[in-house]
Amino acid sequence: SGCTSLKEITLPSGTTELGAGSFSGCTSLKEIDIPKGVKEIQESMFSGCAMLNRVGIEENDSITYIASQAFAYCASLETITLPPNLKELGTEVFQGTGIQSITIPKTVTECSWNGAFHGANSLKKVIFEDGMETIPDWCLYESTVSEVVIPGTVTRIGKCAFADCKNIEEITLPSGITELGVDSFSGCTSLKVITLPS
Repeated sequence: SGCTSLKEITLPSGTTELGAGSFSGCTSLKEIDIPKGVKEIQESMFSGCAMLNRVGIEENDSITYIASQAFAYCASLETITLPPNLKELGTEVFQGTGIQSITIPKTVTECSWNGAFHGANSLKKVIFEDGMETIPDWCLYESTVSEVVIPGTVTRIGKCAFADCKNIEEITLPSGITELGVDSFSGCTSLKVITLPS
C-alpha cells in the first residue's frame, strides 16, 4: 500500500490471500495477475492505482467475491473480464474507472445495496451472461449505463436492479420473465420504451 514507485510485481503461485488495501495508492502499478489460489479481491485492494490498466483475473476460477471499492479510481482501467465463478460484488467496485463495457458472469447472485457500478461514470454497456436466471438486487443501481443486454434465461429482475439508471432509454425483457422486483426501474427518468414478452 502506498508504494508509489512500484511498476510491476509477480505474485507467487501459492498465494492464497491478499489483504484489504494491499496495493492501494500504488500509483505507478500498471498490471498484475492474481494467482489462482486467491478467493477474494478484498476491499480497496487496488484503489487509487491510477496507472493500472490490466488485471489478470479472468482465468481465476477460485475468485467468488470482489469487495467494495476494490478497483476504485483506477482511472486507466478501461477493460476487465470478471472471473467465471464470481458470486458477489461489493459497493462501488469500479468507481472512477475508465471501463465502458462489462459482462457480468451468470454466477453472480448478489450485489451490495449501493450498487457495484455506482460511480463508474464511463460505463455505457452491461451484458448479463447467457445462463443467468436472476439479475441481482441493486446490481446497476445509480450507474451511468445506457445499454443493457438481458439474456433469454433471466426470469427475475431484483429489487432496485436498475433504479436511478438515468441514461437507459429502452430495454427489452425476455420471454421467460416472471417477476420484477420492487423499484427495479424506479428513477429511470430517460426510459421511454419497455418491450415486454408477448
